[in-house]
Amino acid sequence: MAKKHRSDEMGTLYYGIKSLLKFEVLDKYGNLIEQLRDERCYDVMIEDTDNDVLYRLEWKMRNGTILATFSPKQVGEGLLTVRLVDKRLTSKKESTCSYQIPINILFPPCSPSLTVKSLHDNVETRSLAGKDVVFEVQFYDIFGNPVHKDSKETCELVVQPLPLKTVGEQNKEEEEEVYKTKISTAENLCFAVTVCFRIAGLREVKLTVHSGSKSSSKDIHFRVLPSTPHYLNDVNFTTYGAIDENFSANPKIMYRNQWSILEGTLVDCYDNVLLEPSSDYNINLKLSNDIGKEKQIEYKDAEIRNERLRVQAMISGSGKHKLLITLTHRDCPNQVFYLKEIQIHVSDAPLYLAGSKFRYSKTAVAGKVIQLEIVPFDVFGCSLPASSTTDCNLTAELLSHISELDKYKETVDFQIMKNESNLIISVSIVLTKAGRRRVTIFDKNKKSIEVPIHVNPDQNDALWELTIPKENAYRGENLILTACLFDRFKNEVRTDVLEDIPDLIKRDGPDGLHCMETSMEDNKIVIQCHFNRAGKYDLCLANESGITLEDTSFSITVQEAPLDYSSSSIIWLPQYDDIGDQPVFPEDESFRCCLKLKDVFGYSYAANLAQDCIKVENDNTEVKNIKVSACANESGSYNIVVPMKNLVNDCKSPKFWCFVNGIKIENPLVLPTFTGFEKYDDDQKCQLHEFLNIVCYDVKKREILGNDNINNIKRVCDMSGDLKVDELEDSNSALIRLPSEEIEYKLQGGRTIRCSPEEVENKMQKCRNVLLHLLRANCYREKAFQLDEAREDWKMRASENYRKIKEGEWIGKDRPHFCSEIKEKYAALMKRYHNAACEEIFQFFNAERHQSVIDLHGLLVLDEKKLRVYERQLRSRGRLTTDEVNIKIEEEREHGNEAIRKLQERLDQYDMKKAREDKEPWLEIIVGSGHHSKVRQQIRPKVEEYLEKERKLEFSPVNKGALVVTFEHYTGKQPCFGEYYCPKCYRPWRNGRSWVAKWQACYKCHREKDLLQKCFPLKQRPLKKTQSYNPTRGQGSIPHLQELCGKCTELGRPCPRV
Repeated sequence: MAKKHRSDEMGTLYYGIKSLLKFEVLDKYGNLIEQLRDERCYDVMIEDTDNDVLYRLEWKMRNGTILATFSPKQVGEGLLTVRLVDKRLTSKKESTCSYQIPINILFPPCSPSLTVKSLHDNVETRSLAGKDVVFEVQFYDIFGNPVHKDSKETCELVVQPLPLKTVGEQNKEEEEEVYKTKISTAENLCFAVTVCFRIAGLREVKLTVHSGSKSSSKDIHFRVLPSTPHYLNDVNFTTYGAIDENFSANPKIMYRNQWSILEGTLVDCYDNVLLEPSSDYNINLKLSNDIGKEKQIEYKDAEIRNERLRVQAMISGSGKHKLLITLTHRDCPNQVFYLKEIQIHVSDAPLYLAGSKFRYSKTAVAGKVIQLEIVPFDVFGCSLPASSTTDCNLTAELLSHISELDKYKETVDFQIMKNESNLIISVSIVLTKAGRRRVTIFDKNKKSIEVPIHVNPDQNDALWELTIPKENAYRGENLILTACLFDRFKNEVRTDVLEDIPDLIKRDGPDGLHCMETSMEDNKIVIQCHFNRAGKYDLCLANESGITLEDTSFSITVQEAPLDYSSSSIIWLPQYDDIGDQPVFPEDESFRCCLKLKDVFGYSYAANLAQDCIKVENDNTEVKNIKVSACANESGSYNIVVPMKNLVNDCKSPKFWCFVNGIKIENPLVLPTFTGFEKYDDDQKCQLHEFLNIVCYDVKKREILGNDNINNIKRVCDMSGDLKVDELEDSNSALIRLPSEEIEYKLQGGRTIRCSPEEVENKMQKCRNVLLHLLRANCYREKAFQLDEAREDWKMRASENYRKIKEGEWIGKDRPHFCSEIKEKYAALMKRYHNAACEEIFQFFNAERHQSVIDLHGLLVLDEKKLRVYERQLRSRGRLTTDEVNIKIEEEREHGNEAIRKLQERLDQYDMKKAREDKEPWLEIIVGSGHHSKVRQQIRPKVEEYLEKERKLEFSPVNKGALVVTFEHYTGKQPCFGEYYCPKCYRPWRNGRSWVAKWQACYKCHREKDLLQKCFPLKQRPLKKTQSYNPTRGQGSIPHLQELCGKCTELGRPCPRV
C-alpha cells in the first residue's frame, strides 16, 4: 500500500452485511511486502471521510495480501479511507499508509421468503366457524435478515384462501373474508393478516410474496370447527337387542319398553355438522301427548359418533307422541336451544315364534288328542303381556312321508287365552299315522317352527298280515314269508315285545313242509321254509294254542326244480383219498372222476338218470367205454371211470367235458396233477423284437452267456461283432442285441454296402433258430431235474409204505406198489426230457460243423460211483434177478452217458469216402476244458476211456479241450498244411510248411524258456490254392525259423516252399 492512494471506481456495500476487503502493502520503492514483521504492532483502520468516524477492523495477512472484514452501519454514497497504522510510532503521519475508495452503501434487496409469526409450521391452527384469525407475516432480505423498516425495496404480499375439496361446498367460497394490513415495528417491516372461515373442516390459506421477478408461496393450514349447535337433521330410531337374527327394526317407530337409539345430525348456523361432542352443552328430551300432557321417557348416554348425535331412550306407553329435543349451556341453564320437535309412534314388538316356549308331550298314541301349549315371546325375548296388540294368529301344516293322510283325517286347532300377566296359545292336535312326525306352525309372516312328536301305534286294536313271495315254488326252494302286525290306521306294531309269536302250520297237503328258522328282522316275523315234496299246500298262521289267526290263510303249489348246468361240476378222484398230489400220466389206463349235479337252487339233483344219459368228451371226441355208477350215499352224484391210455399225448392241461341228456356241463374237468411231456413254445418264448433285437422270455442272462454259448452263436451265424445280452427290468427275460456290423459290409476300395431288409431278417431268423436249440435244451434239462426230485420223493414214499407194512400197520397192500409205479413213470418222463435236452444241445453246438468235428459241450456223462451204489441197492432188495439188474444198469449207463452215445453215433455214421474227398480223414472231438464244471473235465476221461477200450482208437490232444482221432495219415512228399500242439505250454499252432513225420518246435517255449520242445503234426492236409492261414489267437504271425523246423535241420538250410 502506497503512502496515499485513491481509486476512481465506486464500490457497493450493503447495510449491516459483512464485506471482505483485500489490499497489498508496498514499500516506498513500490516493492510488494509479502509479510509484515510482528503483525501485532499494526492495526487496519477504516475512516468515513464525510463523518470523520474511524473503525478498527479485524484482519490477517496471507501471501502478501491483507484480508479485512467490514460491516457498514450507514446508508448512502461516500469516500472510505483504509489505513494501516503502526502502533509503535507516535506520529500519525509517519505511522499511516492509506487507500481511499468511493463506496455506495445500500439496503439489501428483499427476498421472496417469509415467516408467519404466532403460527407453527406443519401444525394445524384451530378456529371456530365465523371467528377471525389474525397472524403476522415477516419479510427477509436476500441475506436472511429481517427487512429494515426504512428499506426502499418493494415486496408485495398476496393472501388467497383455498377452496374446499368437496364439490358441494365450493359454492360457498365467496363467503370467506380475508384482510391484510401493513404494520411497522421498531426495526423491521411486517404485515397483519385477518382470516374468517364459515365452512368447517380442514382449510388452507396460500400466502404469495412477489419481490421483483421472483416469488414464493407458503400454505397455512386451519382446522375450522363448527360453532354453537343450531338444529337437528335426519332424525331416526334404531332398536337393538332383538334375539331374532332376521328381524329388522323400523327406523320410524319405537318399541314399548325397549331401549332405542335416537340418531340425528347436529349442525350449527352455517350448516356445519358437529363431529365431536362438546362438554359445554347438555341434551334434553321431553315427551308429551297430543293435548300437551307430559309423558314419562327415560334417556341416557348422549354422544356424537360417526357425525351423528346418539341418545338412548325408552318409552313405556304405546301410541303417538311428540318428542322435543333441546340443548342447554352448562354455565347458563336458562339459555335453551330448541333443536327439533318430532312425531313418534310407539308400538308393541312383533311375535317371535322361534323364541316362544312350547309345552307338550313328545310321545303320543295314534288317534289320541295331543295338547300343545305355546307361551309367545316377542323378537326381544319378552313374553307378550295380556294387553298386547301383537297379531298371534297361527296356522299349522302336518309333515309325513305317508301319502294316505286323507284316508285317516288329522287335525290341528288353535285357541288364544289370556291370564293376568301374559298371553297363552292352546293347540289341539290329532295324528293317526305312527312314526316320527313333525308339526310345522306358521305365523302371519310365514315364519315357521317344527314341533317333533313321536306317534306310537295303537297296540290295543291290532291285526296280523301275512306276505308270501309267490304262489308257485320248486321243491327245495327256500321261501321267506313275512308277518306284520298293524293297528286300525295301518300303522305297523312292534312285534319284538310280543310273547305269543305265531307259527306257520299246514292245514292240508303233502307232508313236506319244513320250517327252518323263525326270526325277527325290522319289526317283522321272518319265516324261512322249503318243501321236500311236490304238491299243493294250504298254510296259515296259528298262535300257541293252535288257533288260526284271521286273514292269514294261503295256498302254494310245489313242483320239481330243473337241472342247473352252470353250477354242476365234475371233479377228479385220486386212487387214495389221502394222496391228493397223485399225478396223472398219459400212459395211465384210466382215471376216476365224480359228476355232481345241482338244481337251480344249489341242491343235489334228485331225479334218477340212466347211465347212457351221461357222456364224456375230450378234444371234441367222445370217450368210449366209460363206466358210470350212481353214488349210494349222495343223491345227484355219479362216479365215472374214464379210459385214458393213448388218449392224451403231449398236452399241458387236457380238458374233459361231461354231457347230460345231450347238454354240456359248463365246468370242465381239468386234471389238476396231469404230468406229461410239454413241448417248448417257440413262438411265445423267443420273439424277434424291433431292429436287430431278440427277446427270450423265462430265461436268465447267465443261461445264455454260460458254456461258451455266445461264441458258438457267432460261429454258426458267421458274425464278426459281439453279441450283447441284457436282462429286462421287472421280468425274467433277456434281450439279445445283434451287432450293427451284420447289416453292412465293406468291399474293396472302402465302399460300404448295406444289407437289404430281407437279408437282415434272414440273419436274425438264423440267429433265432440256433438260439432256440439252446433255449429248448435249458428248458428240458430244468424240467428233467425237477422230475428227478419228484421221482426221489415218490421213491421215499414207497420205502416208507414198505416199512409200515413190515411193521404191521394197515395201509393197503397195494399202496407201496402204487408209489413205485409213479416213481417209474416219473423216471421215464425224466429220461424223455433228458433225451430231448441232449438232442437240442447237440444240435446247438454242432450246427454248421463238418463231419470231421464233433462238439460234446453240455452233454451229460454218468457218475460211475452213483451207478455202483444204485446197483448194490437193486441187488440187496432181491426183487430182480442178476440178469435183470445187469440189463437195468446197462440201460442207465447208456442213458446217462449222453456224450458217449453221441460220439458212438458219429463214429458209426462216419463217411470215410467223403473224408478222403475233403482231405480230412480225422475226427476232432471237442470235450471242453472243464471251466464250467464243478469237477474239471468230466467228459474227456469218459471219451478217452471209450476210444481206448471200446473202439481201440489212437487219439492225440489238439488243445486243452479237444482230442483228434486220425484214421489215415498224410503221405505226400510236398509240404502241406499242418496243426501242432505243445504239451508243455498247451499252445496250438498251424503252419503251411509242414512235412510228413517231421517235427516243429514250440516258438513260445523256445523264446521264453530257451527249450526245444519237438512236436509232431496232429492233422495234415494238402495245401489249397485259396488256403488262408489264421494264426492262433494272441500269437500273431510267426516267422518260419530254421532251428525250429525238423525238415530245415535235416537239410541244413530252409525247407523249400511249394
